[in-house]
Amino acid sequence: LISSYLSQQSLKAVFGIFMALAALDLLVRGKNAPADEGSLPPPSWKAAPLVGFPTGLAAGLMGIGGGIVAVPLQRRLFAVPIKLAIGNSSATIPFTCILAGGFAMTAFRLAQPGHILATSALMGAGGLAGALTSATLSRRIPGRFLRVVFGIFLILSAAKMLA
Repeated sequence: LISSYLSQQSLKAVFGIFMALAALDLLVRGKNAPADEGSLPPPSWKAAPLVGFPTGLAAGLMGIGGGIVAVPLQRRLFAVPIKLAIGNSSATIPFTCILAGGFAMTAFRLAQPGHILATSALMGAGGLAGALTSATLSRRIPGRFLRVVFGIFLILSAAKMLA
């Protein structure tokens, strides 16, 4: 809906700048940065939409996975350790796939709702398998390494968006 009012180039520029700033925050924030390891209580019901809304907005506008937005925002707004932020983001994947398919079917009145729902459910199942696998792997990978790799990924993605 919003994307129909903005040019593709404008969307790419805004999102590219966001990714570049998020990458800088992850890579050079300094001593005020959240710890790379550890756990925290979950954010409050009132505060969680501060991550969820912009994540859903970016995902809807750009057709991207929400982790690119959700992980940096969790770290910045709630000081969530990188492993927990990635885990939180991964946990939403199956739900996002299924809900997005249902939304697309309803909002855009697509002709093949059965196909959309089946595809969404299969993507959700695949997302769940990927999230469980990554949760297992992330326990073995140092948080600092994950933070640096994620930051580099954001820089490369931002460069591609802004090119």
